[in-house]
Amino acid sequence: MLDAIFSLGPALAALILLHLAAFIVWIILSRATSEAATASQGIRKQKQQDEQDPADSAAPHVPVLIEEIMGFFQDINVRVYVDGTLGAGGHASRVVAQHPELETLVGFDLDPLAHKLAGERLTKHGSHVIPVTVDPKSGIPNLINENKEEIFGGSGGGGGGDGKRKSPSTALLVRSNFAAMGTVLSHLSNITSTSTPIYGHVDAMLLDLGISSMQVDLSERGFSFIRDGPLDMRMDPEALISAELAVNTWPEAQLGKIIKEFGEERYWKSIARKIASAREESPILTTHQLVKAIGNPGGGGYGGGKGKKRE
Repeated sequence: MLDAIFSLGPALAALILLHLAAFIVWIILSRATSEAATASQGIRKQKQQDEQDPADSAAPHVPVLIEEIMGFFQDINVRVYVDGTLGAGGHASRVVAQHPELETLVGFDLDPLAHKLAGERLTKHGSHVIPVTVDPKSGIPNLINENKEEIFGGSGGGGGGDGKRKSPSTALLVRSNFAAMGTVLSHLSNITSTSTPIYGHVDAMLLDLGISSMQVDLSERGFSFIRDGPLDMRMDPEALISAELAVNTWPEAQLGKIIKEFGEERYWKSIARKIASAREESPILTTHQLVKAIGNPGGGGYGGGKGKKRE
């Protein structure tokens, strides 16, 4: 099974294993101190979210240091900008708005929801959005010209943003992890017709590393134990390896190794043993089932999410 993961490439394999280990560590040390009022508030919030479209509930994600980050770019003539962690397009759209000289924006993200939200946002800012897929083996990108209008609702309308732009910037949204950046950028220079070459001519780049609330807040993504959801945890829903597959099929020793090395968890052996024991009785299919299976590996007998989170 590990061979299947590492065949995806070291960066992507490490990302999958790191998310799994971090999630398990998060569960273990959870000891929620929420009282009745907090619980009631959570129920009301969940009800509101259930009534929303997933894209709408994810869209409000706002970069917390947007002004500070934009400050780094204010004195730069940004004609080519690369966003290695595109997300919902918060940073990218601000670059488009504040830099009328921008010609080409290249954004990387594995999450299709991120691409949808970012594409819509950038289109409203006047960018000409073009989706880009990447061959998983060769890393060579392919433009999806024939689908761009259907997916993102138009090619940008006429200029957008600050009203100073003479022509719309081109936003190439790459469905890939930023680990493939070098190969993708070099090939994009050969297959796009931008006036400024991309590879070797990047004026500004941003990597906002870390998981986003856009994934955590959606229970169906399986990243959070706060609300029950399928044990998924894939940034790319089309990826072959899910947390459910790993938890239910990987050998106990291998689970322990991952939890120890990627999660830096001192109770790694106990955690792996508890998971292996629980799955013998029935498959572990949801985040709450995993919480219950692990309980408190360090002793004390708590479980079911009643724990103290590691910040």
